[in-house]
Amino acid sequence: MNTALEVRRNPKKRARARNGVAKKPRYNSADRKILAGLEDGLALIEGRAAAGSLGTVRVVYLPDAPGEYRASAVLALRERLGVSQIAFARLLGTSMSLVQSWEQGRRSPSPMARRLLDEVARDPARWARMAGPVARP
Repeated sequence: MNTALEVRRNPKKRARARNGVAKKPRYNSADRKILAGLEDGLALIEGRAAAGSLGTVRVVYLPDAPGEYRASAVLALRERLGVSQIAFARLLGTSMSLVQSWEQGRRSPSPMARRLLDEVARDPARWARMAGPVARP
């Protein structure tokens, strides 16, 4: 593709541009792959090819959006595990002050943290075992 800058710099290109002579495009391997993919997509859209005939078709099922966790839900989950705020924070890979902020309603867990809280809620016994035994005075 000739840009205006290329035409100004190269007098031969300027002459070809004036004469209306189009140069045959040269394609590299990446260009050919892109064009082949576009042609395959067009064949699918027009019904000239079946989805499985052009390559591997994968169906991916994504999980639902993470649950909502208000302050009371975070506190209830931690109490179900029977762990302190610091132990809960270490299990989740976060700080104790962040857990406190969640439990006091000053902050809400991020979507990634809510996804992890969903996993903890799904199998709290497993997470309690990871926390280890609680030392009683």
